[in-house]
Amino acid sequence: MVNSTFFSPAGRLIQMVLGLLILGASLPAQGPKEPLRFSISFDPHFSRQAQTGTVYLLISPYLGGEPRRALNEGSFEGFLLSRKVTDWKAGEPLVFTVDDAAYPAPLLELPPGRYAIQALLDTNPTRCQPGASHGNGHSFSRRLDLDPATSGKVELVIKKEILRRRREDQLRVHHEYIESRLVGRQIGHRFFVHAAVIMPINATPGSNRTWPVQYWFADLGEDTRSAIKYFQRRGLYTPRAAADEQFGKEFIFVLLDSQCREGYHFWADSPRNGSFRRALFDEILPHLESSYPMDTRPAARFLVGKGAGGLTALNLLSERPNFYAGAWTFAPDPVDYHDFFGLDLYANPLPNAFRDTRGRERILARREGAPLVSIKQQVAYEQVLPTGSLFHSYDAAFSPLGDNLRSIPLIDPTNGNLNSRAVRRFRGQDFLARLQQHWDQLGPALEGKIHIQVGAEDEFFLNRGAASLASFLQQKKARHSIEILKGIDHAGVDAFDIQIKAQKQMLQRWLMSSGTAGMGPGR
Repeated sequence: MVNSTFFSPAGRLIQMVLGLLILGASLPAQGPKEPLRFSISFDPHFSRQAQTGTVYLLISPYLGGEPRRALNEGSFEGFLLSRKVTDWKAGEPLVFTVDDAAYPAPLLELPPGRYAIQALLDTNPTRCQPGASHGNGHSFSRRLDLDPATSGKVELVIKKEILRRRREDQLRVHHEYIESRLVGRQIGHRFFVHAAVIMPINATPGSNRTWPVQYWFADLGEDTRSAIKYFQRRGLYTPRAAADEQFGKEFIFVLLDSQCREGYHFWADSPRNGSFRRALFDEILPHLESSYPMDTRPAARFLVGKGAGGLTALNLLSERPNFYAGAWTFAPDPVDYHDFFGLDLYANPLPNAFRDTRGRERILARREGAPLVSIKQQVAYEQVLPTGSLFHSYDAAFSPLGDNLRSIPLIDPTNGNLNSRAVRRFRGQDFLARLQQHWDQLGPALEGKIHIQVGAEDEFFLNRGAASLASFLQQKKARHSIEILKGIDHAGVDAFDIQIKAQKQMLQRWLMSSGTAGMGPGR
């Protein structure tokens, strides 16, 4: 006789409970969950050679795209870890744990949640964008739920190589990759400078006509390979002639890359980066001016730049004022080192970079009046990602070398103190101080050549140095154009109306100097 208990609802419940008990008894007991750690290796198909460079681990809360691309744009948000490697072999695990230093906080403080994670290997000897430089490697991006206390081991394998992206010439746009043998000999690797050349609308092959040139210096972190977008954003280029008819007929535009391994090189001669100032005059400009129908008279050379590129343009002008028609700059980096990103490099005693005399944290950047990032936070970030970063770029360009043949940091990352040797060399790069010390020689040659437009709401307070410079030039009764624009921030100076105003000034100066004033564009 069959027991009917197991066919009743109560019987089925008993049967289910017994089954679960039996199943649980058959499974291995789960041990305590382990803290989060990352094991990173590279696939032998990526390279069979041992690798020397820097490994980055990127943990981003933004789940779309690859974290490395945000790193390239300087907008990475999340947790970032890095470690230098020497002779790292394929398949050999490199382990990051919750005890490793990270930015912005130890990995143990990572809030539990879902993240996009990616590993990156930086070995490129001449470029400072680890997420975009050719020859570097990366893993596929993974999206995982992470908890630093319980997630255990996560594996990432570097398999993909970043390939060289050379731009093809197209309508009016030519890409030049100019080798600097001078810099190459100094750094021990071949070095190429990228220049994007945009020809005038009415340029025709075989014509004997020459054009004045605007040499544009991109800002820190800007990619000159996207030259078309660069000029489109400023209303100065479209493939259709009608859109930039007025200025596209009058000038050749040249966008120069100003990046090297350590970051932005400012076209300065540096013991760390190499002799970029000499390379510009001895190699880059001669190549361009012999390859394109450029007017090589000083009145036909215009310097243009924003941010670090704006400071570069002003420094080049002050060193050879008779070589250029002038400099048109937008929110240039600090032009007065009494206010170098909020630090007075002439104070005695020198200030602490992290806190002011009242103990308040020094703000590097603001947004809509509220603190955005402090100097201490920026320096901490650069300890994890130095190449291409703000202060690291300045150190490599302007600081002397220490005993380890590395640039002496202006700011001590452990306590915020300023290094006096670095400060002394930085003072030699102070644009306003150079004018003050050599005004008798420079003043006449700079008459009417200094042009600055900067927002009163600039995130990096760059309006303050511009105001000091304007005050000095007014005192000297020197003709200049420095405008501090109300309601405009750092990005706002790229607006069409501001850019077009500068173009009109350059065009007028060119027409006056070339004896064609009043004839109008295109003559």
